[in-house]
Order: sequence, then structure tokens, then C-alpha cells
Amino acid sequence: MAKPGLDGHDRGAKTITRALRDHGFEVIYTGLHQTPEQIAETALQEDVDAVGLSLLSGAHNTLFPRVMEELRTRGLGEVLVFGGGVIPDADARTLKEQGVAQVAGREPGLYGGTRNAAACDPPAMIAFLEQNPDKAAAWAGVQGIAAADIRTYIEGLTPVVLTRDTRVTNHGFRNGQAYAHPSVLQAGHAVLVDAWGVPRAKCSCGNPLAPPVPLATPPVYVGPRWPTFDPLVIIVVVATDPVVDGFVLVDLTSGVLIIRPIGADPGAVDLATGDVRVTLRWATTADIDLSVTDPTGETVSYGNRSVSTGGTLDVDANAPCATATAGPVENIIWPDTAPDGRYVITVNLYNPCDAGDTQSFELTAFVGGFPVQLFLGGADGGDHGFCGRLGRNRPGVEADAGQGKCRHR
Repeated sequence: MAKPGLDGHDRGAKTITRALRDHGFEVIYTGLHQTPEQIAETALQEDVDAVGLSLLSGAHNTLFPRVMEELRTRGLGEVLVFGGGVIPDADARTLKEQGVAQVAGREPGLYGGTRNAAACDPPAMIAFLEQNPDKAAAWAGVQGIAAADIRTYIEGLTPVVLTRDTRVTNHGFRNGQAYAHPSVLQAGHAVLVDAWGVPRAKCSCGNPLAPPVPLATPPVYVGPRWPTFDPLVIIVVVATDPVVDGFVLVDLTSGVLIIRPIGADPGAVDLATGDVRVTLRWATTADIDLSVTDPTGETVSYGNRSVSTGGTLDVDANAPCATATAGPVENIIWPDTAPDGRYVITVNLYNPCDAGDTQSFELTAFVGGFPVQLFLGGADGGDHGFCGRLGRNRPGVEADAGQGKCRHR
């Protein structure tokens, strides 16, 4: 896994490196600021089967082909090359034609945000449009929805902050109509994005946004330019696969990765990604408890909220019953390097709180922010144990609905 050129953004590359290692691959990470010659030479010396390239500088059309040329000159033309970054769809097609096997247009850290402090007010946006039917009709027309569906549509969008200058189609309102004008939004703008991560509205003014129109020739930029404006690094966000478990954002205050749930709920809680995270969800007011025993034998639970290896429980949800709410979530997180080995996860129905003696729940294990196992089960007053190998050298998680016991692999 390599970072060619002068791009200094390495969180995405490290996340992919860790994910590949977690699934059993031996991965050599070259570090930052590698030349195509250095990358190809490392591939030769290490006898690799594939080369992954991560690039956020906008120079992918130049550097990716150069890496492939250097590989071919060393007799490595059959080595699989894959790349990622913020890469326009048209560029992705070009790179594939040149031999790059796969280009991902979305990766963790594309957007930023401040944990539990969304820089947007979707309810105010909804209220304004509902009070101005003419503008609501124009706004809905841009998004291809009915005006009556605006509330539901906006509530499904997620507030984020642009970390790169981004080309979009912006819209104004004039003579009762929305009019489109191509724009570049400066990094730092707060926007609402859809489930595919595509910007759909500006938070500052509520203007509807749409993807930019494909250009046959290089664009000509007019108007005032901010000090960091550089046409070579402007990005275009394209829809790939929809986000399922939340957007992985860069926390703009700490620089760490956080997970923001999908949607515009002002009360939604941003989660830490962590090296290892176990998340328990259920839909009732019952008091269900999550505990995890790590490979060293230490257990994180409601009675022991943190352990020496770094694992912590964020909240003992629905305890006591008098303050219980429907739809609670508990997380046990190792925010830094988690110990490798076998983890035992236990789910216990501590108190039904008048919600019934059998409760359904969803248990998910994450590694580096990525889900590696989902288990749907039921709690009936006993302890339900799950086990699996977590840490940097584990291929996944093995779930076993035994009474607190785990099968040996």
C-alpha cells in the first residue's frame, strides 16, 4: 500500500492497510511521499501480488499510470493495481482503461465534522421551506422529489463539512424558479449529503445542490479565489455504494476518525471508530447489558466501565428503568491499538422494564471503523456469549449463541 506524490493524507491508506491485514493479507505500507520508482522497486523487492495506491492530491491521472509504467519496466506488468481517493467518475473510467483494476471514489475521511456538534440546522431548513411553498416547489424540483416529501428527504440527509474544495451544481431562486449555476464550494463549507455521500444542500443558506455536469473540456473558473484555491485539487464526489453504518468523518478538533449516523437527527450521537468497537442495539425500553472480555482476561461491563488495555463502555443504556428510552445503543471501544486474540462478547437481559421477557437485539463488531460481523439475536434473561478473533491479525469474528461459551477455532 503506497502514497505516491506529495499527498500527506494517510488515514484512508492506513485504514485500508489495517483492514487487509485483518483479513489475513501481508501488507507492506510504504509511508508518505513515495515516487513511482520507489513504489515499483518496493513491489519488486517484496515480490508482491498487488499494489494499492491512495491519493487525495488530484494527481491520480498522472501518478497512477506512472506507477504502472515503472512496474512494467521491472517485469511486473501482471501485478494487480488498485487505487482509491477522491476520484471523479470520468477519471476512474480512464484509469481503468489504462490498467488500474479498481478505483474507489469514496473512502473514510472524505468529509469532516466535530463530534456531537453538527454544523447544520435541518429542522430550520425544513421549517423555512414549509413556510414558503414557492421555494419549496423549486427546491424539491432540483432533488427530483415532491414538495410534500421534503421533510422526509431532508431528515434522511447527513450534515458534514467539506475537507476539500468540491465542484457541484449550486442553485439559486429567481422569478419563482430554481436556476442552476456550476460552483466550487470551498473546503470548510457545511453541507447535507445523501446516503451515497453526494452533497445535496448547503447548510448556510439551504440552497439545493446537485452533482456537477460532466465537462468535455477543462473548466474555466471565474470570480474571487480564496488563498488555497487550486484547480488541480478540486474534487467531484460521485455515488458509489450507499453508506450503511454511518459516515466515517475526520473530527476537525482532534483529527481522529468518528462515525456519524446517517440522517439529520440533531440528537444523534457520533461514535468513536476505535481499533475495535462492539455495538449493541435494541428497540425497546428494556435494560440489556453488553460486556466484552479481551484476550488478557479483563472484562468491560457496566460494573467495570474501563480496563487497562484501553477498552471502555460509553453508556449503561436504560439503567434505571425510570429513565429508559426506546432505541438505545451501547458501545465498548478500544480507541487505540487493541490487543490481538480472542474476545468474548456477552449480552444479558438485566431487566425487562415491562418491555417483555424476550428481547431482540443487534450486535455488530467493528475493526478500524469497518463492520466485520453482524449478529441478530434474542435475550431472555440469560447470558448469551459470542466469540471471535479480533485485533490486527484476525480474519473476522465468529458468533456462537451458546450460554456464554465460545467454540474453539
